[in-house]
Amino acid sequence: PLERRRIQLEIERQALSKESDPACTERLGEVDRELGNLREESETKKAQWNREKEIIRRIGETQERLDKIKTEENRDEIELRLIKDALAAGKPFLGICRGFQVLNIVVGGYLIGDILTYKPDALVHYATDGVSGAHDVAVATGSIIERCYGSRRVRVNSRHHQGIVTEFVSDRFRVTAVAPDGIVEAVELKDAPFVVGVQWHPEKQADEWINSISKPLFQAFVDACAQWGQKR
Repeated sequence: PLERRRIQLEIERQALSKESDPACTERLGEVDRELGNLREESETKKAQWNREKEIIRRIGETQERLDKIKTEENRDEIELRLIKDALAAGKPFLGICRGFQVLNIVVGGYLIGDILTYKPDALVHYATDGVSGAHDVAVATGSIIERCYGSRRVRVNSRHHQGIVTEFVSDRFRVTAVAPDGIVEAVELKDAPFVVGVQWHPEKQADEWINSISKPLFQAFVDACAQWGQKR
């Protein structure tokens, strides 16, 4: 929208600059001011994008690891934009693993680039030889997660080396599940009917113990989407 508006104003400015009528001169000044504001807004948004993409890669990383990291800037930008658009439209959202992490960044939080570098005494949260790690999470009372899983304690699978601790969670979120080592495992946006992020992989059928009890979570998401669609 910013670029479209800038182009419209540039076209209008070219036409106005050829006129000498006082009204056109006055309008030309208004156009120049709006173009200046758009440039400033564009620079602000660019700085925000750069901050978010940098957070995805850097927090908690050593320089040695950073030198070896393969970045996916196009993926970063696409996912950041999609999540922003979904939240702006008030759509339900379910972020899984990286989706949960990027969601937290979009709303102002931070990300640990490597859990064991940042927190050496942490549990094993990554997969070994393709086999998921596993650990319990404590679930918050009255949360969507408790409603879907029907318990205050759930054993989840774990396949990540990046993560989030409570001090890195955006204040717009309620933390709704935490691992024993303090790594945040689920959040819910406070002012939305259904914006949920989970660090585990409820969709992974090979991890039957979590996949088999995760249908209510997916059903809650589908129901929230249907309700959102009916209100449009």
